[in-house]
Order: sequence, then C-alpha cells, then structure tokens
Amino acid sequence: MLEIERQLNAPNLQLAVQVDQPEQFKRFVLPRLRAFLEQNALLLVLDNLEHLLTEAGDWRDPLWGAVMATLLGHRGLSRTILTSRRLPAGLGQTCLCEPIHALSFAESVLLARELPPLRALLADPPGRALLTRTLRVIQGHPKLLELAAGLAGDRAALAAQVAATETADQGAPLDAFFAVTGPGSEQAREGESAAPEAVFVATLHRWTLGVSAGLDPVARLLLQCLCRVEPEDRTLDVIDSNWESLLQRLGDQDPAAAAALARPGLGLTEGLADLGRVGLVDIERPVPGQSVAAGGRSYAVGAE
Repeated sequence: MLEIERQLNAPNLQLAVQVDQPEQFKRFVLPRLRAFLEQNALLLVLDNLEHLLTEAGDWRDPLWGAVMATLLGHRGLSRTILTSRRLPAGLGQTCLCEPIHALSFAESVLLARELPPLRALLADPPGRALLTRTLRVIQGHPKLLELAAGLAGDRAALAAQVAATETADQGAPLDAFFAVTGPGSEQAREGESAAPEAVFVATLHRWTLGVSAGLDPVARLLLQCLCRVEPEDRTLDVIDSNWESLLQRLGDQDPAAAAALARPGLGLTEGLADLGRVGLVDIERPVPGQSVAAGGRSYAVGAE
C-alpha cells in the first residue's frame, strides 16, 4: 500500500494507516482512495498479482478484495490494469479479462531469428532439426527462448537440455504448437501452445536447473546469491559490497566459496559473464544522464 501511495505521489491518502484494522480501513481509507481516483485521471498498473492470491484465486488477505473493488468500482476517469498468472476470483463484471498466452509458433520463429545463436542454427539441416525440437519443447515461452539462445553455441549442450525436456513433456500438448492452418481454411489458426500454466513453470524450473548444473561452481553460487536478493538490490554495487563477506562466511564448508576466494576479483566478474552468456541474468546498464538507484549495473535473474 505504501508503494501505491508513493507511485500516486499522494501521501495524504495515508493508505498504510489502519491496514491492521480492516473495518476501519474500509470505512475511512478506501473512501479517500475512491475520491482521489474519481477526481483525477490516472492509470494504475498492478503487476504480478499472483503473489497475493491462493491457488484457488482468492485473496490471501481479504482486504485486497476491498481495495480492488475500490480501484475497479469508482465512477471517475481513472483506470486500472492488473496482471497475474492466476485469475483473481470474484472480479465479476467490473473489469475486462484478456488471457495473454505464450508466443505463437510464428512469433517464436521470428524471435528465434532475432537471437543470433538460434539464427545460426538455420544454416544447416542438423541445426534446423535441433531448432525445430527446441521450439517444440519451449512452446513459445520467451524466457526459455533466451535460455536456449544461451546454450545454442554448444549444440550438444542444447540437444541434451531439449532431450531432457522431451522426456518429461511427451504427448499431444506439445505437438499442438505446430498445428497451423492457412488463412483460407474454415478454421484458420496460428500454432499456439496447449500446455497449461503448471507445465510452463515446471519446464522453466527444469531448464534453469539443467543450465545451472553445467555452470562453473562459482557462477552457480553467484546465481544462488542473486536469487536470494531482493530485486531492487540486484545491482553491481550491492553484490560487490557483500560478495566477499558471503564467501568468507561459507568458507571451506563450500568448495565453490573456497574456489572464489582464491580467484582474482573473487570470481565476480567472470561469474557474471558466465551467467549472462547462458541467459540466466539480463544485464541492464544505466542510461547516460539518468540516475540509477544504488549505482552501477543491475542484474535481473531469469528464473528463481
């Protein structure tokens, strides 16, 4: 609630007041929020709502249901966009729900062509066959395509990862991705995945484990460190300031930590380069003239 208040630049709303007293919050705080939305034309975007939801789509804290009713039920010009991997229950007719699935087969091919390591597979028949198998198991997941691009320089490694995924995900749901019919047919369709959310999550998890297993131990330890750091703290300054103390705490009990302590620069630069090469982190560099929180580069972890 504090973050919403900060983004709105409206400290007078006092959205974090009385959150531990639901009835008081509904009676005094939410009317202020409703009036604010009706008096201003704002666009609110709340991302990754699945963290606030149970498996059944109910709110973990019922108070969020009252907040959503306020965001979606006022009569002003303000609008709210919600994104979630899981559909919240009970939204009723207050909003338009649009499912956004993985990339289609055609879109996946276009993205593969834009990723140089995958595009290089099109140069010869064995490479094209491997790319076809890769697209089949990835099922249009953009992050998995990036991870595949990180492995594509080593065809044997990519083939091994694809084979492991094929073994776990056999059957018609994968084949449906290639079910493309032309625009002239009665039921024209573009190849789309039939895999449910759980399959995508499991495949991403399995792929990440497979890629990380082939890393240098120091790079793998660095990945584990990044996965445990809050997103806003995944910057070069923060990691550089804490990396040595982490290695010293682990000491000789962790062979990877001992190896890092013996390397120039504690293996940090080399480890980050390895993670970027295989697509497990995205390196974001500051734009000249723009301030960057905590300074330095930030590293977005691909999968946790």
